[in-house]
Amino acid sequence: MNEHLEKLRKRLRISYDTFDDEITGLMEACKKDLEQSGIYGDLSDPLYLQAVVLYEKAFFGDNEDMEKMEKAYQSLKTSMALSGDYNGQKQSD
Repeated sequence: MNEHLEKLRKRLRISYDTFDDEITGLMEACKKDLEQSGIYGDLSDPLYLQAVVLYEKAFFGDNEDMEKMEKAYQSLKTSMALSGDYNGQKQSD
């Protein structure tokens, strides 16, 4: 989990651990949202990781690009669901 948390912190451009609980909570929420759409994967997959990053950027803190990031996340989620590559069994991180 720490490896994934570090990756997410870097993608969010955060170098400290003050928001680790929020980042972890959003990561878990994103994974659940993806699962509800029939998308299963793990954070070692670059596309799955990108979906989590977009979700984090859409819902973490307060920034002017939140709406744009949420639309990008929804678009990627739809693409992943339709591709058939991510609708297998649940995998572990």
